Amino acid sequence: MDATVQSGRAAGDDEDGALVRRARAGDRAALAALFERHHRRVFRSAYLVTRSPEAADDIVQLVFLELFKALNTFDPRRPFVPWLYRIAHNVSMDFLKRERYRQPMTLLADTTPGPTGETGRAEMRADVRPALDALSAEHREALVLRYYIGLSEHEMADVLGVRPGTVKSRLHRALRALREALGSGNAPTTDEEPGVFDGDGTPRRDLA
Repeated sequence: MDATVQSGRAAGDDEDGALVRRARAGDRAALAALFERHHRRVFRSAYLVTRSPEAADDIVQLVFLELFKALNTFDPRRPFVPWLYRIAHNVSMDFLKRERYRQPMTLLADTTPGPTGETGRAEMRADVRPALDALSAEHREALVLRYYIGLSEHEMADVLGVRPGTVKSRLHRALRALREALGSGNAPTTDEEPGVFDGDGTPRRDLA
């Protein structure tokens, strides 16, 4: 993560921490602001894991319900995003186990669904979307957390409840599986190589 990205994350963490403190004091506007800041990315990460816009909508509601109930357990001095995605991970995995979502993805011409049925910009190019769909939910989640959300391996380990070494090997397997699914040999084989996704969450343009 370069200095500019780190600086942006730090500023975002400071703002999130301030909102959490206000929300704890009963400021309902601060709760709404936390939702507005993060719900779209929670939706998109849930969609990329479950491959279902209906499931992603449900997960967003459950995640923020759990988040609001757990605000008093959050330390505002710590980064907010890894804590949020630990909740999102737990809710998503519980949802997958309960509903057993493993449906093939229906290709959507040039768009990815947005919250509550909106259609936003494409999150996945057409050639990458079916390749991701061929991966297990575990591998999709690893790629989403690392390259879409932008968590470090140590932050991912905290979110997933595993050791950093397990995260590294899981990412390696996920990238290898994605490369095989793409059939192009152009996907990176290790986390040290250029990422699968650009910083805005879309796949790298040179992945064909």
